[in-house]
Amino acid sequence: MNFWPRGAIAFQSQVEHVPRLVGSLIGFAIVILGAALITLSMRLTRGLNVMYAQLPGHFQYPPWFVRAFGGVVCAFGLVILILSLILGQ
Repeated sequence: MNFWPRGAIAFQSQVEHVPRLVGSLIGFAIVILGAALITLSMRLTRGLNVMYAQLPGHFQYPPWFVRAFGGVVCAFGLVILILSLILGQ
C-alpha cells in the first residue's frame, strides 16, 4: 500500500537531477570564463605588461600566455562538466 501522493514521487525524481544540474552549471561557468580569457587575451596581456613595466626587472608576458591559460581553464571546466554528468547521482 502506497501512502505517498503522486506529486511526491514526481518531486523526488526531479530532485535527483539537482547535483547534475549544479555541477553542469559550475562546469559551464568555468568554460565561459576560459573562453572570455581566450577572447580578451591580447587586452589582458597588454594590461599586465603595462603594469609590470613599472617594476624592476622588466618582465613581459609573452603574447600566448593568457590564451594558453584560458585554454587550460576551458579544459578544466569541460572536465568538471563531463564528470558532473557522469557521476552526478
